[in-house]
Amino acid sequence: MKQDIPYLKVVSAIAVSLILFLLTDFTFILGFLLVPFVIYLLLDIKFKSDRTFFITVFIIWIPTLYGFSILSFVMFIVIVCSVLLLEGTLKQRFTQEVTLTYLTFLMGILSLSSVLILQAFNVIPSFGHIESRMISFYTEQLNDVSSITGQTFDTEMIIQSVKGFFTLIPSQFFVVSFVIALYTVLMIRVLVTDKSQLWTYVPFSKWVFPRNIAYIYFGFMILTLFQNTLGDAVYAIVMNSMVILEWIIYIHGLAFVLYFLKHKELNIVWIVLIMIVSVILKPITLFVGFIDMLFRFRRRIETGGK
Repeated sequence: MKQDIPYLKVVSAIAVSLILFLLTDFTFILGFLLVPFVIYLLLDIKFKSDRTFFITVFIIWIPTLYGFSILSFVMFIVIVCSVLLLEGTLKQRFTQEVTLTYLTFLMGILSLSSVLILQAFNVIPSFGHIESRMISFYTEQLNDVSSITGQTFDTEMIIQSVKGFFTLIPSQFFVVSFVIALYTVLMIRVLVTDKSQLWTYVPFSKWVFPRNIAYIYFGFMILTLFQNTLGDAVYAIVMNSMVILEWIIYIHGLAFVLYFLKHKELNIVWIVLIMIVSVILKPITLFVGFIDMLFRFRRRIETGGK
């Protein structure tokens, strides 16, 4: 049953939101540090009163629209949609990792689509425009250095590196969104006093992603062998999809390594050391995650090899 809430909480939500947007306009990273606190306050208001929640959102929306940058406004939209999503996951009693997955894709899709829309209306420069300016800048710098020192530089390698970076920009929205979503979910778990109201907690070692992800990733790997026959747009989609899938498989691999170490009942020091190595050696952990997705070694261990 919805209930009235103290106006101090509403004032706190408005104040923290405006501080967040103010910090975002000055420094991108410091702004993100306050995202979980704004989501937590708005989520608490939403659970207790829909009317008060929408009034609070409207009050925050006015200064955000007219007093801050377009980046802050995009962040405002992402925060409000995230609150609505998190409310639904809490009511449906989703597990924490499922909630994290949904929140990551919501944040990634909203932020990326917002940027693309702003680029379409020439509010911000397009990725292609920035790419061409960077290539031109680095080419001029290398030519100037060559004329002074007499050395020749492989400008084509620089150009391909810049193009590769911009090709993978869309996938980086989802990578950053995962970090923010993880930070948000963990901070909400810390801030909430009644833990029974939160998502069902599943230890990281028990995280298991669908096997279909491995099949899709393998299919994209096959497509990359035909790079010359793929159009630029199709190739960009394939590469960005592979980056996102790689991160999912990588997390799956870390979870499996932790599960295996705990199953072997190793000393905590060895577990920490091996997990640090697994985090650093991403290609090996990625391979481990891919193999476990296909053959479900965790299930075989739990069932005694059956």
